[in-house]
Amino acid sequence: MRSTPLRKYFVALLLLLIPATFLTAQPVRSGKKYPALLWEITGNGMAKPSYLFGTMHVSSKLVFHLSDSFYQDIRNSEMVALELDPQVWQDQLFRYQKMQTNLRFYTQGAPGDYINERSFQLEKYEDNLKSALSDEPTIINGLLYRTYQSHADFEEDTYLDLYIYQTGRKLGKQATGVENYFQTEQLVMEAAQDMMKDKKKRTDSDGASPYELEKKTQEAYRKGDLDMLDSLEKLMQPSEAYMEKFLYRRNEIQAASIDSIIKHHTLFVGVGAAHLPGKRGVIELLRKKGYILRPVTMPDRDANQKEDIDKIKVPVSFSSFSPDDGDFSVQLPGKLYRRPDSRTDSWQYADMSNGAYYMIGRLKTHSSFLGQKEETVLRKIDSLLYESIPGKILKKTSITRSGFKGFDITSKTRRGDIQRYNVLVTPYEMLIFKMSGNNNYVDGKEAEQFFNSIAIHPTGVNIWADFSPPQGGFQVKLPRIPAQYRNMANLDGIPRWEYECTDSATGDAFLIWKKAVQNYHFLEEDTADLALMEESFRLSDIVDKTLTRHTGLYKGYPCLDGSYQLKDGSYIRTKFLIKGPHYYLLASRSRSKDKAFLNFFNSLEFTPYRYTGFQNYVDTFVNIRVTTPVVPDIDAGMRGLLERASSEEFLSSLPDYSNYWPRAKTALFQDDSTGEAVFVSMETFPKYYYPKDSVSFWKEESNEQKVREDLIIRDKQPLCFDQPNCTGFKYLYVDTNTSRCITSWIFLKDNRIFRVTSLGDTLDKASAFVERFYSSLRPVDKKLGPSVFASKLDTFFADFYSKDSLVRARAKEAIPNVYFGSGGLPLLLKAIRTLPYNGKDYFETKTKLINELGYIDDSATIRQVVDGLKDIYERAGDTSTFQNAVFKALSKHKTLPAYELLRTLLIQDPPIFDNGSDYSFLFQNMRDTLSLAKTLFPDLLQMATVDDYKSSVQSLLATLVDSGYLRSTDYESYFSQLYFDARLQWKKQEGRDEKRLQKKEDDNSDENSYSGRGEDEADDLLADYAVLLAPFYDRNATVPMFFSKLLRSSDPVLRLSTAVLLLRNNKPVADSIFQALAASDQHRSALLKELEDIHKADRFPRNFHNQTDMARSLLVSGKNDNEFFAVQYVDKKVVQFRQKKGYIYFFQYKVNKDDEWQMGLSGLQPLNQKEVSTDDDFVRLTGKKIRPGTPARDQFEKQLKRFLFSKRKSVNVFYLDNDYYGQRDDDD
Repeated sequence: MRSTPLRKYFVALLLLLIPATFLTAQPVRSGKKYPALLWEITGNGMAKPSYLFGTMHVSSKLVFHLSDSFYQDIRNSEMVALELDPQVWQDQLFRYQKMQTNLRFYTQGAPGDYINERSFQLEKYEDNLKSALSDEPTIINGLLYRTYQSHADFEEDTYLDLYIYQTGRKLGKQATGVENYFQTEQLVMEAAQDMMKDKKKRTDSDGASPYELEKKTQEAYRKGDLDMLDSLEKLMQPSEAYMEKFLYRRNEIQAASIDSIIKHHTLFVGVGAAHLPGKRGVIELLRKKGYILRPVTMPDRDANQKEDIDKIKVPVSFSSFSPDDGDFSVQLPGKLYRRPDSRTDSWQYADMSNGAYYMIGRLKTHSSFLGQKEETVLRKIDSLLYESIPGKILKKTSITRSGFKGFDITSKTRRGDIQRYNVLVTPYEMLIFKMSGNNNYVDGKEAEQFFNSIAIHPTGVNIWADFSPPQGGFQVKLPRIPAQYRNMANLDGIPRWEYECTDSATGDAFLIWKKAVQNYHFLEEDTADLALMEESFRLSDIVDKTLTRHTGLYKGYPCLDGSYQLKDGSYIRTKFLIKGPHYYLLASRSRSKDKAFLNFFNSLEFTPYRYTGFQNYVDTFVNIRVTTPVVPDIDAGMRGLLERASSEEFLSSLPDYSNYWPRAKTALFQDDSTGEAVFVSMETFPKYYYPKDSVSFWKEESNEQKVREDLIIRDKQPLCFDQPNCTGFKYLYVDTNTSRCITSWIFLKDNRIFRVTSLGDTLDKASAFVERFYSSLRPVDKKLGPSVFASKLDTFFADFYSKDSLVRARAKEAIPNVYFGSGGLPLLLKAIRTLPYNGKDYFETKTKLINELGYIDDSATIRQVVDGLKDIYERAGDTSTFQNAVFKALSKHKTLPAYELLRTLLIQDPPIFDNGSDYSFLFQNMRDTLSLAKTLFPDLLQMATVDDYKSSVQSLLATLVDSGYLRSTDYESYFSQLYFDARLQWKKQEGRDEKRLQKKEDDNSDENSYSGRGEDEADDLLADYAVLLAPFYDRNATVPMFFSKLLRSSDPVLRLSTAVLLLRNNKPVADSIFQALAASDQHRSALLKELEDIHKADRFPRNFHNQTDMARSLLVSGKNDNEFFAVQYVDKKVVQFRQKKGYIYFFQYKVNKDDEWQMGLSGLQPLNQKEVSTDDDFVRLTGKKIRPGTPARDQFEKQLKRFLFSKRKSVNVFYLDNDYYGQRDDDD
């Protein structure tokens, strides 16, 4: 079995990361250059030796056969070191992860936020309680233990590297690292980029499978055989370029660090074993610096002192911690780090020296607002402890800290480690303080100091006063300072600021929730988004029913007020507001139905956001400079690597890179506290890009026609900067029934197009952040590239003829994207004529060049293009590939000379394509310009005798006749052939009709079933023949007979199209035909629509001209793949959607006889019930079953609400359990 590159790469990493490996003590073996894992370092005037040890990053017991000499060497050293210093590793790790997160967020692209049903929902906290109690920090295992559950009985308390560090610290040694975390991460990223460019990457491992290589690696570790490891590393390395930085450069850094340390201190240093051997390994690098390195024998027996050393504790000193809101404080022996892997607010600290960790979690319960007493929450917690606390609970006692009750819990894990918890309950949240350590470490004084230091701080006295958050934005009266929390665990991915408090005098509770919803793709009606907010809240489990609901304005801003009765008998009043991107919910809960809390709801004032620390920031990635309080916290080296990796220079050097259009570079400046944002994107135009002219350029880039489909352009102003070649436009987009607006700047500098976008509101001025951002924004003061308007033809053809194969290949790939225009025509024709026959890409390249001639339609070059294509055709001889390309280019050219030549060549020598889609492509070009296509007839009819062309030719002819471009006299000479073919097609139709009739008889179909066309659809050719024969209806007696046959077909769709065609041509059609079609639910609505389109609606049967029958027909006709067993009217309701108002009809339907009834919606029908509509915009077969025990109308109205919501752009994925956004079926 041959190894895949990915598997080989993974196994190669084993040599560096050393997972799942084994070690036994071995004597030094002769004949080996690197026969040991432990090496003594002397020389260079050292008074005492230092030691180098090849370690493994695993906790397997098989690597812990450590002799007394191992411990003695550590005792004799002044310092211990690993690759990275564990004392700062944790801080650097979290710092690096945060910067990675910041960079991803900053460069993520334009935000597309959507709220969902959970966004403003008061969720039950019981499930989150369980996960919060059982939570184990995943990153702790990587920092402290490296344990695997399935191997737990065969592992030590930590991995070997950290054990070396802990042993040194317990013996009083100083600790350090021989690498820098950030430098190492940067080298790894650079190595990966270099490997992408490496054209000499290995694709095999000399036939060895990954399993075989891994076994050899394990055997080498058992024997301490670094020579074998070095050989395996060379065999498995994925790329020499990758290993240059991933291994060799790191070896140099490690050797240099060791050198600098041992000049002043004796050292015991452990690094990954793969770093030691080889010409460029750490051993040889130190030897080159003048040191003497000697392998050290480790006897094959375990040390006697291991257990005594393991019992030693490293002293720690405590300091205080408080979260940003200051709600509690606690003392710990180190800095707490916010966990990125937790859905709740959680922090952790790992005591690397003692192998212990501390964790704090907080879970919002909103118990006070929910009306739940402290005892209720405590009972719920108590009921979950047994199944949620890891291991066995040894002790549980009730406690009170700072006046708040909870539990003190001690447990023992299956590993034998003691863990301790303090779980405390406040009116707003549950706090979990946890400590865990190896064995019984938690029984010590460190745990007592940690838990006894816990203090929860009350939120102040009960007195009504104005409250405004530190970041500003709003002010409101509350009975006390609220608990404040930034909830990051929302399913919609949008942070939610939460403020809540309780009036201790009355028990009434209040909350304010706020989200910043940034979406620049559209502007939804305010009432629609308010309705979504209200729907989200109404779906809260505590709500029993809605009492009142009405929309309006609050101080000019759109709002929705509601009131609800809860299942516990209490009441909630709400106010939902929208101000630009900011969505607010204000709510009060009381036992009294009559309390309006106007002092709360009417006190809300919108205030300016508070920004400090404006900085002049230059972003070389998107090439802007700006004054902003929002500056991304990202590592410059990491950002530089990202810039390099996305640069056109780097991407073009990759062997497999073939993307012509560079990816846009983006930057999102969003403030964490306020949610305000400005989005910037910069796109570099491709190397060969230049537009036809500036007018067409700005028309395409501004895309105003597309914008106007969704938005209103309220304002457009020219934009100029104090820089040359830098111009653009300022846009202000608004829409009907919304208070929000989108500000968008688009400007060009050199060959870069910039777009700057933000979401605001039309009722207030922009904030200081947004205003200063726009007013200070400038592109960087340097030339970014050539002018986009300068012709790039010289550059393109220079590359096209380049001797560099990669440059030449890039140019050939770009051909379809290059604008050649009239100026490039001679160069293009020359390239076609002179292209040398050089193998595999000759035909592809020449075909691409010929295709481009079809796009050069400048009036001055028409004749040159057509003559050039004719010359190419003639020179091609029997080479059909190039001749076919000429046909396509002529059809695309859409000029009279081109179509004259096209007609001549088509008749003279019709092209034969290998791919059937090429025929469609050819005729689609003709359909795009019917005025030119008509010049091809009647000559083109000669090709109708060829099977490959028959359907395309006759379809095009029918389109021309039906559109009035051709008359019957234009193709009268072909009547006999057309009529003959039409009769043959009718014979096929008769066969389909007979099969349809036989199927009905075999199935014993019920008279009430509704049949769709399904696989029995009539051939479209028959409809085309009908169009072509209709003009001969009065001139040839056989034609009416032909139409009579069509009207007698058992295919109702054919009968319908035929009847309408005859009416359109003022020919007689019996009323019975329309009566039969109108009687069919499947075809009734289609019949009326077709008759309305030709202004013949008076022919529609009056007995079916009613809303119920029409609504039923619209519902049934929406499902063609199955028959309905039954459809029954249930009810109707007046609804309004935007400017439309009318009836939605409710139907229950069954597809099969034994199915349960399901709900169908059909509308809108006019308010005047004497009128009917064939509009199917509001028709839905929901697939939702009617449940017994709940009024059917309530179920229909629920589905109607969801359906109407689904028509909104802002309802992208609002409901998490329905199928309105896709095709899946859901029983709801």
